[in-house]
Amino acid sequence: MNILIVEDIASSTFGGAERTLRSYCEFLSKNHRLHFVYDRTGNYVRDQGDIYGTMNQISLLPYGAQSAASWSRALFRLVRLCTQEKIDLVLTHVVHSVSMLRALRMLTRVRVAILFKWICSTERVGVQAEWGLRGLDCGVSVSNFVAEYWSRNGFPKHKMRVIPEGINTDLNGHSAGAIPARDPNAKLVVGFAGRIVPEKGLHVLLDAVGRYKQSGKKVRCLVAGTFDPHAGNPSSRYHEELRKQIDDLDLTSEVQFLGYVSPLDNWLRRLDLLVVPSLCQDAQPIVLLEAMVSKTPIVASRVGGIPEMMSGQFARWMFKPGDVRDLYAMLINFDELTRLQKAQLGTMYRQHAVMNYSIQNCHARLTEALI
Repeated sequence: MNILIVEDIASSTFGGAERTLRSYCEFLSKNHRLHFVYDRTGNYVRDQGDIYGTMNQISLLPYGAQSAASWSRALFRLVRLCTQEKIDLVLTHVVHSVSMLRALRMLTRVRVAILFKWICSTERVGVQAEWGLRGLDCGVSVSNFVAEYWSRNGFPKHKMRVIPEGINTDLNGHSAGAIPARDPNAKLVVGFAGRIVPEKGLHVLLDAVGRYKQSGKKVRCLVAGTFDPHAGNPSSRYHEELRKQIDDLDLTSEVQFLGYVSPLDNWLRRLDLLVVPSLCQDAQPIVLLEAMVSKTPIVASRVGGIPEMMSGQFARWMFKPGDVRDLYAMLINFDELTRLQKAQLGTMYRQHAVMNYSIQNCHARLTEALI
């Protein structure tokens, strides 16, 4: 089968959605011929193009974001590409492309499928996108929460499947480098990993850590993510505010910024506890799955798709988003567990990941739904 992959910013390291789509494409390339279109910028031509038969940069932005003439030329290029390469299926997770992809489907009858990995910050996505979504053939969402959002925005419910993103659960496949020893003077080592932006809630964690320290307990907070208060980009002001917050809370010795960390598994195993304090409607945080595989216990905010990932016996380890007192209580509750109980909790998280999020099983289910 000839499959056309449509991306936005062509980078396997840009974010979770791009990385997981790249992983699935590597799986598909074993049995199918893949072609690649990206519509803005990218590094795949140089670094990641080995699995694709052809690669093209074509703007799939909706009408209004580009002129009518530009939109028409882009659609013509897509039609010609699909005809020349005998494309059987178009696969994307880029929602702004769906109006053009529906037009492509109407002209060529090629099947179009979309992977829903997130939701927008607004309740409605706009008339063009809703029109495009109604005309696609298949949709796969990472959670029921995400599926319900896109169904409200026009995607037909009867065409939607819910299949979580998978993760490599083979410990032998993870980095085997030496794991640094935990600080023997720290009572509790907590960690945060991800983009350091307000909606990810690092400031909430810092307030809870400050309260934890004020209670007379020892703590360290390790932060994995790009941090630069002087970069002059939109995130810099927030980074400056975090630095001031750390000073005001007297946490300069307790908080350590490690920069971008990849892979995360060795870093995760330095922690007693991973905290995911998201304020936004996270669909399915990949770092949460990575922590499960590494047997690292997790405390997370009750938002988005996280409750689906932490159901049953793990529900007690969720807190109200933005509630510092609730998160602080979670830290206290976790600290009161015995060493054996903490280890058992980590083991239960790993078993949960192996049973429900194995990348092999998730890829097989995704292929059954799409192909």
